[in-house]
Amino acid sequence: MARVEILRAFRKDISVCKSITKALEADRSFFETFSSLKNRHPTAVEAFLRESPNSQSPDFQYVLRNAQYFDIEVSMHGYAWAVAWVKDEGIYCALTSKRLEALEALGESSHAWAIRKFFLDKALQGLEHPSDELTAGLIDFEQFKSLVLDADKRYPGLQRPKFLAWIAAAIKTIESSRKRVEDGAAGLSASEQNKILDDRIAFLRNVASG
Repeated sequence: MARVEILRAFRKDISVCKSITKALEADRSFFETFSSLKNRHPTAVEAFLRESPNSQSPDFQYVLRNAQYFDIEVSMHGYAWAVAWVKDEGIYCALTSKRLEALEALGESSHAWAIRKFFLDKALQGLEHPSDELTAGLIDFEQFKSLVLDADKRYPGLQRPKFLAWIAAAIKTIESSRKRVEDGAAGLSASEQNKILDDRIAFLRNVASG
């Protein structure tokens, strides 16, 4: 599949992820059954989608044909990678990294960067804050670092300016999160929390200057 076609398919995936969750909101039998842990297994989603009254709809058929690109699961603690949620039910639709892997296997390109940026943005949005008491469902900093370093390795050429622009924006986002610092939150003093944020910014600056 050509680069432009993979990117187009990824954008279609996002659209379908959002629309299918709306359809599932009206399918009470689906989420009441699917929300039960004992009913879920690796192929549960596909089986449940086939049994749904909406099974012949374009969105359901699209997911069934492209199941490897979708992650439909349950989390009561949030999920940073989710594109959309079934309202009040803890069921989310997220995208796997397979489109990104397929594009990056073809080398650095603006198409690959568009998808890479999607995941970097998700990671930044879901990055745990030093003041967070509960971090389930968030991105820890080690995972965030790994994603950034992988991007650093994969985009040394024509897309580098876009990556550096993303880093600059990420630094501003982390700087702005200082307003959330609250002395004693998560058992840390305000100075300890600010030190954690300082270290994160230093890491990003070091990547940008490398």
